[in-house]
Amino acid sequence: MKPFLHARISARVFGGHWSDTLPIHDLIDSSKAAHPTMRHRAVFHSDLGVSIVEAVFAATQKTWPKSLPPTKTVAIQHIEDDLGRVPSVAEWASCLHLPDAALRPPKRLGTTAFREDPAAAAAAKWGGTADAYRSLIKWFDEPERQTGDRRAAFILQNSFGLFLSERVFGPVIEVAKRRYVPVRDIGEALLLARHGTIPSLDSVLRCLELKSWMYPEPSGRLHDEVSAALRRRRAHNADLKHSSATRIA
Repeated sequence: MKPFLHARISARVFGGHWSDTLPIHDLIDSSKAAHPTMRHRAVFHSDLGVSIVEAVFAATQKTWPKSLPPTKTVAIQHIEDDLGRVPSVAEWASCLHLPDAALRPPKRLGTTAFREDPAAAAAAKWGGTADAYRSLIKWFDEPERQTGDRRAAFILQNSFGLFLSERVFGPVIEVAKRRYVPVRDIGEALLLARHGTIPSLDSVLRCLELKSWMYPEPSGRLHDEVSAALRRRRAHNADLKHSSATRIA
C-alpha cells in the first residue's frame, strides 16, 4: 500500500488533511528504495521501527497542530494497515538466514579498538569524551540488544541504517565545544569494525525468508480502498510470477 493511501486513512481516522501525516508514512516505506520486496518492512514495520519513527519526528512534532495524533499513533496505524498488528523486531530477525561469513566476518586491521569499546575508540580518534558517542552507538546496537540475536544487528547496521542514523541524530554530533563529528563517519567506522565491510540493506534483506504474516489478507478494520489496493498488488505480483514462469518454460 502506498504512503498516500495510509495518509488518507490517517485523515479519516484522526482528522486533518492527508498531507499532514504523509511524511511519516513516507519514512516508514522509505526502506523500499533500498529493497523492492515486502522484506523492506523489516526496518520500520516493528515495535523498534515505531520508536525509530518517533525519534526522527521528535523535534518537528513539537510544531505540529495539537489536533494531530502523536507520531507513534500514526506509525502504529500504518503498520496495522499493512500487517494487521505490530510485530516485534525479534520476529523479523528470526527470519534472517544470514551466511556464516556475515556472522563471523574477518577482522580488519586497525579496527580492534572499535570492536572492543567503540565509544572510547571514537573519542580517541575524533576527540571529546566517550559519553558523547554512546547514544549513537547504542542506537546501532538496539536491535541486537532488544532481541539477544546477532542477526538482528543487521537491521540497522547497513548502508541504509547509516543514512537513517542522520535522520535521528542529525548530520553531526557535537563531541566538545565547537567540535563536530559527522554521524555517518562514526557509523561507518563501527560497521567496518563489526562486519569487515558495510553491508547494503538489499544484501541483508535478500537473506530474509518471506512469511505469510508479512503480507496478510486485508482485515475487516481496513478501509475498502486499502483492501482494493492490496488486491491490485497481489494481482500484479501474480502476473509477474506467471510471466516469469512463462519465460523460463
